[in-house]
Amino acid sequence: MLNMNPEGFIDLLTGVVILITAMVTYTSPKTKKIISLFYIRLGIISMGIFIICEAVSSLFLIESLSVVSMFFVILSSIFIIMGVNYTIKESYMSLGLLIGIAASSLLIYLAFQPGVVKIVNSNNYMTVRWQGLFSIIGDGLVLYIDGYIFYWGIKTWINAPFLIKKEANFFFLGIIIFCPITSIFYLFIYVNGLMLIIADVCLIIGLIIFMIATEREPKLLYILPFKIYRIIVKDRQGFPLFDHDWSESKITEKIFTGFINAVQLMSEEVMNIGGLLDINLQKGILLVHESDNLTVGLVSSKS
Repeated sequence: MLNMNPEGFIDLLTGVVILITAMVTYTSPKTKKIISLFYIRLGIISMGIFIICEAVSSLFLIESLSVVSMFFVILSSIFIIMGVNYTIKESYMSLGLLIGIAASSLLIYLAFQPGVVKIVNSNNYMTVRWQGLFSIIGDGLVLYIDGYIFYWGIKTWINAPFLIKKEANFFFLGIIIFCPITSIFYLFIYVNGLMLIIADVCLIIGLIIFMIATEREPKLLYILPFKIYRIIVKDRQGFPLFDHDWSESKITEKIFTGFINAVQLMSEEVMNIGGLLDINLQKGILLVHESDNLTVGLVSSKS
């Protein structure tokens, strides 16, 4: 029988709105083929399915479905972390992803233990709640995702160039509402279940602002998390094709290109597999990347 649980109805509506919002953005030609946003969308879709599963488990008091919903939390965390990683450094792997996988593995183990979810009375209506360590790890993983996105949002906002600063401000507003504000209200659910209404409204508003910002200005997904001092591009034979120096140093293009050539010769094994080589300097980092036809040398800050 249907359990008249306001939390369930609110969650169901929120999950449906999240799925519709994420699916609609797949039709946009401006962002359709952006790899990082593809994974972030998958994470958001997984989040929507998780919320719908939680809603149905509360409306029909199905404890097993609440346990199953945990798997969508795991998918959401992995996809979002991969998307953020690829946005920042065009690589899926990071320490953050390993932490997420470790927490997810523990959560999967706990899911098969007895008593991890229970039907409880909350504000004079019955609902399904995660219990004990399963609840701590599960909620902690959700907060971890929020923190990961918020960190990326801060770095993007700080490093956004002046020409798209207005869009970056709008983007960061969505991140603030989507992550810390929503997380705070979700934590208050354990005090008063009706706080879920405010939390879900904040989640929807933040998500919509985030999606609109990235649709209007896809360059937000390509902002480097550091300041560039100099960049040079050369061909396979070592001849410079492009050089721009924001720091106005006294090192000439010829000397800088020769230095990059010397670094390549000393790092032949790394460069031959198309790897990325970085060298710590006193006040920055030298990044050297070789593709099939070109080599890019970049001097950046250490932030």
